[in-house]
Amino acid sequence: MEHSSEHELDLLRLMRLAWAATRRHMVVATLLPLLALSLAATYTAYQTPLYKAKASAFIEDQSRQLIKDVEVGYYLTRDVIQAQKVLAGTDRVLERAARLAVAGGKNKGETEQELLGWLGGSSVGVEGQLITFHAVHEDPDLAAVLANAWCKAFVQEMMERERAGKVYTRDFLSSEIPALRNAWIQKQDELLQFQMESSFDPKDFETHPVIRKHNELSQKLNDLETRRIELRNDLALWEQHQDKVETLLQMPLTQKDTQLSELEKALREQRLKLMQARLEYAAGSQLLVDLSNQVKLLEEQARESLEAMKRRLTLEMQRVEANIAEFSRAREANEKEYTALKSKEARYRVLSSEVERAKRQYDELAQEQGAADVVGRLKFASVQDWEPAVAPDAPFHPNWRKNLMLGFLLGVLLAGMLIFALEKMDTTVKSPLELKERLGVTVLGAFPQLHKREVVEEGYFLAKEQPDLAVLEQLKVVRNSLTISYAQSNGSGMVVLVTSAREGEGKSLVSNNLAILFAQSGWRTLLIDLDVRKSTLSRAWKVPRERGMQDLLQGAGLAQCVVPTVQPNLDILSSSGIRNASEVSEAAALERLLKDARVSYATVVIDSPPILLVADAFHVVRHCDASLVVVRSRLTRKANVLQAVEVLHRAQARDMAFIVNGLGRLDVETSEYGYGYGYGYGYSYGRGYGYGYGHKSKEKEEERGA
Repeated sequence: MEHSSEHELDLLRLMRLAWAATRRHMVVATLLPLLALSLAATYTAYQTPLYKAKASAFIEDQSRQLIKDVEVGYYLTRDVIQAQKVLAGTDRVLERAARLAVAGGKNKGETEQELLGWLGGSSVGVEGQLITFHAVHEDPDLAAVLANAWCKAFVQEMMERERAGKVYTRDFLSSEIPALRNAWIQKQDELLQFQMESSFDPKDFETHPVIRKHNELSQKLNDLETRRIELRNDLALWEQHQDKVETLLQMPLTQKDTQLSELEKALREQRLKLMQARLEYAAGSQLLVDLSNQVKLLEEQARESLEAMKRRLTLEMQRVEANIAEFSRAREANEKEYTALKSKEARYRVLSSEVERAKRQYDELAQEQGAADVVGRLKFASVQDWEPAVAPDAPFHPNWRKNLMLGFLLGVLLAGMLIFALEKMDTTVKSPLELKERLGVTVLGAFPQLHKREVVEEGYFLAKEQPDLAVLEQLKVVRNSLTISYAQSNGSGMVVLVTSAREGEGKSLVSNNLAILFAQSGWRTLLIDLDVRKSTLSRAWKVPRERGMQDLLQGAGLAQCVVPTVQPNLDILSSSGIRNASEVSEAAALERLLKDARVSYATVVIDSPPILLVADAFHVVRHCDASLVVVRSRLTRKANVLQAVEVLHRAQARDMAFIVNGLGRLDVETSEYGYGYGYGYGYSYGRGYGYGYGHKSKEKEEERGA
């Protein structure tokens, strides 16, 4: 039951994946079947209409006729009907049908060869006891003419074959029966001649003196051989235990001897008395001496009796061997006569079986000849016309329903094959489950695509301005996981790096909203815009260009460089004003920056450039507690994910996890993440490396710029 449930779940998941792939490629899934359907309709419309007419002939179960008040029947089996179906489609019947159609004068100018060509494309079938003839032609009237001519030609062919079969059977039997009778008589003569020459009588074979004597000698030799084997076994056992009187007395052979059995019993009782006396009397007492002498005396008597028995066995063995030699000579003298008699008996059996076989063959053919004579006087009508063909009203070809159905199914098949090929050629990441199972990386969260009407500012401020969106639940799960895994209790804050493999995958959206969520949970948070070349978050928060990381590199303190945001507990360190990105990536500068940030803030979120495009994030990774890599569903390629993992490992990342962004509705339905949350879909975050700006109110611009 458990295995069955697992198979059902796998099948259900496979069906969901197939349905999702079909919906992703709905254009292919719709256009190919429609195109195949239109092609099938066009092909069918250009086909020449053909008409089919049906005639039938009845195959009777039997033909009856009374002969001297006795009803005689000739029964037809199913195999016979099938054979007649094959006969109806032979060239001989078709040629006869074409001739009959031309002779009837209804061929409408078509020659015999032309009609024969149409008959070659027709068919014959069996419906119970009916042979049906389906003739095809472009003219409905001529189709009926061909079907009727075909049926008539078959009936005529059957009647001719039936008459020819009767004549052939009678002639064959008349020529064969005399030869079989002569063969039977010849075999009888050979048998009688053998009996006269050999004086062999099968009735006296079993009681013949030679046979009886041979059987008696064989039985006696078998008995003597059995006795010799028994004596050899007894003597061999005797030789093996000849010094052990007690063992010899326990043998089955000695147990049958009355004297030895009584000696064995007396010896056992005397030894028992001796053992008891040794327990009660001192050694050397007269009673012990007497009992020991009695035991020795009994043992001596037993030994003498055993020797006598051994001599008897030896003498009996000699007698048995002498008898075996005597009876063997007698059987050898009888063997020649026995072999000659057995040879006569075998020859007699062969001749007798030949006589019986010849007689049986003669009787069978004689019986068939009598049946053939009776059948020859019957009037057969086993095949007759049954239902004539009429001109059909509508064509049977082309079949619109069949052609359209086949065209549609072919289109569906081609569409499925094309969709399967497109899915196989797609090397991008499609779902979190694919990342986990096929690439072996840790997935911390997954976000679906947002509907265009649900977001502003490309979704950078979802956590601040649209907190009711269900998509934030996944981001809160990421925040809680980071809090549990990396939050420090010794006064040092945690540092989280957010990066991506390539541009346009949503890392700035994730880092900005993640920082806002940390701040909303009461953690003092610093958001570092390390994307020096784009400064996406710095522009989104309207950070002044005169304050930022450039001041920090020139010796200013961290508190003098950060800019408070309108979100409580959240400060941002801008990368504005830095012309050379390598200044920020310098190990000493980064180490000093992050050391001061850990002291002043509970959480530090770093928005870094894509790790496969520039090397800025490479120098930051080893100073961070966790590295989050954002990948975009159906945009980021699996090869890029593996490259990002390799780069992070080379950069000595402490821990890394992936976040899947931009899941489409179909991918969410087939994923283990976010299924059932009811997210909106259809909006893309944008594919540019700088995410740009959305529409926002003037009050919000002024508020963030303050």
